[in-house]
Amino acid sequence: MIHEIFTKKNIEILMFLSKESVHIRDIADILHISPGKVHSAVQLFKKYKLVTERKKKNLKIIELNNNSLLWKKIKQLLEMEVKK
Repeated sequence: MIHEIFTKKNIEILMFLSKESVHIRDIADILHISPGKVHSAVQLFKKYKLVTERKKKNLKIIELNNNSLLWKKIKQLLEMEVKK
């Protein structure tokens, strides 16, 4: 269930998406993660409404859903970890 979200790579992807909206392949290239892993993570995030997709020409751009209560809670936890 929700514990699936809290993997090291998934957190990296979420943190990256908190800075910009990008295509799956760009996320994979920048974070050195396979496109398949990023795609799986995005599908999981969509399931929990953490991200949305929008079309930009032929590309699907992944955006963090800043209105998501779950994202707000995850962000709080991550900020607490950074402050340590």
